[in-house]
Amino acid sequence: MAITVEIDEPNAGEYVGFESIEVIRSMENFSGSFTIQAAPIDLTDPPDKVATKNLKTDWPVKINSKVKILVNEQPILTGYVESINIDYSANPDSHTFTITGRDKTADIIDSTCETFTLVAPTSLVKIAKEILKLLGITDIKIKVQEGLTIKPLAASDIASFPYGTSYFDILEEYAKKSQVLLTTDGDGNILFSRAITTNKFKTVLSTNPKTKNTIKKGSLAIDASKKFYKYIVKSMASDSSNVALAILGNDDSTNPTQQAIDDTVNRKSRIYNFISEVSCNQPTLKDRAKWEANFRQTQAKKYLYTVGLHTPPDDPKEIWKPNYLVDVQDIFGDGDNELLINSVTYRYNLSVGSEVDLELVQKNAFSLELAKLEKSTGANAEDDLNIFT
Repeated sequence: MAITVEIDEPNAGEYVGFESIEVIRSMENFSGSFTIQAAPIDLTDPPDKVATKNLKTDWPVKINSKVKILVNEQPILTGYVESINIDYSANPDSHTFTITGRDKTADIIDSTCETFTLVAPTSLVKIAKEILKLLGITDIKIKVQEGLTIKPLAASDIASFPYGTSYFDILEEYAKKSQVLLTTDGDGNILFSRAITTNKFKTVLSTNPKTKNTIKKGSLAIDASKKFYKYIVKSMASDSSNVALAILGNDDSTNPTQQAIDDTVNRKSRIYNFISEVSCNQPTLKDRAKWEANFRQTQAKKYLYTVGLHTPPDDPKEIWKPNYLVDVQDIFGDGDNELLINSVTYRYNLSVGSEVDLELVQKNAFSLELAKLEKSTGANAEDDLNIFT
């Protein structure tokens, strides 16, 4: 079996009693999630033994159990059981449990602060360390993607956050300012990242029956309402008392403005004004505008493909994972593309076997490089320009 579940409970170890499992990992989510459908008893036991099973004491999975889920021995999620729903009847064979949970970072998402004040000099990594310290979390490491440089925060970036602010909101605000993504690795550690253009699968996703057909089914979602032609960002006032001035549009030196243009949008009447999460200087504001434009490009066009194996056929030592490039030959959708895997949903079902859902986006997603308008190479290339961009 490609997916294994390890439960950190006495006498538990590897848990094999599940009937189906789904695990979601995404570049856009700070915490992965899982859902397990399970039979709480061993149905191979004799009927007299099954009848004496106590679901509360004999079943190894508990609320707050630590869980590690692996695909082909590679960890894809480490977290906790957060909910258990039980369906049972007079017939013990019909007992079923639905177990859900998230990465270890879920506590950062859910927890809120009393007050949180940054002190210069600081950085995104230092902020994350301080949050872990305040929450008493000692089993989460902070990692920065190899080759990624995160600029230190300037004195003008320092802010205080009011009572009840989510720790995740604090991290996310400064991650956006730094144009990096808040993600996790398979061990539940914090990973600051951007899209990588050097990791690429050899496997080609294809719907072409004349080649190796690796796609079981697919869909393409295009939503022009997600994108704008011009993005204008105004800096949040360094003095919180002047926030109203920024909102009213006063072109004050304490509230500089920058903009980015998305050439893939031909309706110039679509303009998006927004306030930065924290105070920014001009170069940072320019990057923030580009980041917003690029992120919305990503949301406006997504590909979803279902494949049959957790391992890419031509990459036997790998598993499908986010932040990898892959070539796609889609004769029904949008022609030939090199796309970025944004999210992966791993599934296993006793009746169906293994399946993986891959959500793909433009390869320059989550970077500061805006896509340019290009023609599709699909069957309707002359008409694709307005349909697919």
